[in-house]
Amino acid sequence: MSERKSIGKAELEILKFIAESGETPVRAVADHFAESKGYVRPTVLKMMERLRAKGYLERSSLDDIFVYRSTADQKQLNQDLVEDFVKGPLDGSVTPMVAYLVEQRDISQDDISRLKNLISKLEQEHKND
Repeated sequence: MSERKSIGKAELEILKFIAESGETPVRAVADHFAESKGYVRPTVLKMMERLRAKGYLERSSLDDIFVYRSTADQKQLNQDLVEDFVKGPLDGSVTPMVAYLVEQRDISQDDISRLKNLISKLEQEHKND
């Protein structure tokens, strides 16, 4: 995803909704964001088209209805977004992100266990290098 243009918060919300929903008709996206965020249909359509132009979404037509889908599954999308964040604002360093996590008080024990497992996996991979 590093060759793609960055996206804003509202675009990210739309992208995540579509990635979680799978193939999604325009109306479903517009209705969801009208209810949840108060966005008007033309605004949602404009953001969806920007996401398509940036390579995050694909569009097809089914019975004269435009249907959008993410170009990546949810897991890949999350990895790509984190990679963009680390390479962009964090200049390639994950240390500020880990420092932020250490300062948080509302991280669940389950998340802490997952983070420990990930660190162990990372250490194993570096031992093998």
